[in-house]
Amino acid sequence: MAERDYRNEVHQHLKLLAEGAITPGTAADWASTVMREGEDIDFDGLTWDGLDQLTGADLLEAPASCCTPPRISATGSAGSSGGMPDRQPTALRDVSSPVCD
Repeated sequence: MAERDYRNEVHQHLKLLAEGAITPGTAADWASTVMREGEDIDFDGLTWDGLDQLTGADLLEAPASCCTPPRISATGSAGSSGGMPDRQPTALRDVSSPVCD
């Protein structure tokens, strides 16, 4: 069985979000699911940073105002160029909080 290409999947979701092809809520739900299902996976730093950005895509900046979607650099990566794969949060975002869809 081929290994799943999480980095490419994250890149595609960031791209779709930036293009407005998926909602912030869809992006956040997808990333949260990947993080939850992949808790035993040692994601590389860029992949983890991308997942982290996507999980926060539906957070509110102010009442009824979503935060800006993550920016994609010319190289197609999101977040910092460094990585912190061992700094994974112990809890995912609170799914009961208000979301942007």
